Amino acid sequence: MPSELSNFCRLKELNVGINSLASTEIPSWLGRLSQLEHLYLNNNTFSGTIPLSLFNISRLRTLDMSYNFLDGNLPEKITNFSFLGTLKLVGNKLTGSIPNGLFNMSSLTEINMRQNKLSGILPKDMW
Repeated sequence: MPSELSNFCRLKELNVGINSLASTEIPSWLGRLSQLEHLYLNNNTFSGTIPLSLFNISRLRTLDMSYNFLDGNLPEKITNFSFLGTLKLVGNKLTGSIPNGLFNMSSLTEINMRQNKLSGILPKDMW
């Protein structure tokens, strides 16, 4: 993904889904797109861990990183997104437990994390 996209500081939506982008990791410069509300990185070939710089995007409402090759733990910082309504992480290689704070995010209306290697216990009050 060209780093020149980071110059679009007023960008509200970035959708590069379903492209098989030739990249190894999700670019850390995405965290500089502070006005971004919707980020679609799904169905590409991104690998590695979820970059912590993404959590600088405080206005994010939609985050879709499904069907890549992401691994490692789901960062606790995911709970910092106070406006996040949709979180899709389907079909990656994420491991570890789901951060407890995720279940306290009142803005979330859709969570889809199937086809990973996540572990742990879901809170009883979810049901």
